[in-house]
Amino acid sequence: MQPDAVALLGDEQYEVGKLSDFENSFEQAWGGLKMLERPAPGNHEYYAYTKKGDNEAAQNGTGYFGYFNGHDQTGTPNSQGQAGDDTAGNQGWYSYDLGNWHIISLNVECGSAPFNNDCSTTDGGLLSQETQWLSDDLQNNTKPCTIAYWHQPAFSATTAATSTIPASAPGAGGAEGLASDAWWKLLYNNHATLILNGHEHAYARFKPMDPAGNYDPTNGIPEFIVGSGGEALDTLATNADGSYANPNVVTAQASAYGVMKLTLKPGGYAWDYQPTLAGAGFGSSALDYSDSGTGSCNG
Repeated sequence: MQPDAVALLGDEQYEVGKLSDFENSFEQAWGGLKMLERPAPGNHEYYAYTKKGDNEAAQNGTGYFGYFNGHDQTGTPNSQGQAGDDTAGNQGWYSYDLGNWHIISLNVECGSAPFNNDCSTTDGGLLSQETQWLSDDLQNNTKPCTIAYWHQPAFSATTAATSTIPASAPGAGGAEGLASDAWWKLLYNNHATLILNGHEHAYARFKPMDPAGNYDPTNGIPEFIVGSGGEALDTLATNADGSYANPNVVTAQASAYGVMKLTLKPGGYAWDYQPTLAGAGFGSSALDYSDSGTGSCNG
């Protein structure tokens, strides 16, 4: 692809993102692109992991920042660097420009010690401060096209509808997704072009949506979930007739690992998602899937 930048959508390293695991695993696969990588953290970089008989302590971003920002001889991360600031007042949210595009990387891992386990965007806590930063960043942006990305999506492709929370509702996937609903409102009001997420182990492209999850072909923002990066794949949420439980899902797949190429143009973009390796239990036909197209900026 020869990319200008590589957006990483969280959960870069399992299971808890220890620095030694980044150096011994992630580095072996993605290290050659490291200086082009613009990461966002995921829950596996912040939260503890106690499944499958494991008992790994939460890293709270230490290994993530130590790998991307550099560290001293004890492994203590630098306070600033490629993954943004690692301070009490800023846990790695940042923005950068590419041509006519303004690109924003956010940290939604609010169920962690650095965020005081506080997922409110309005109470003055760290996530609230990040939300205010996002508002200011969008107000100061002069580029006509905007992308924002973070880990847990506001709208889900793998969470089945329940009697109380439909799959298309904001935050159907959990507290972090519900918290990021506030970011959708800010991005929508500032005419953002695209939102990218990970977390769900699948690929899904959504119709342009307003902050309530309604289809909005005029001012809505398309969401792409590109979570088919490596660990075991999830199951897409579907209805009895095989249709997607979230009616805003245009197309999706959870049978292969893959990557998406985004081509950013002066007033629009093109996407091209291709699978690269069939998932466990799936045959070579999983590699026949593809999704590509073009879109225009909302700014």
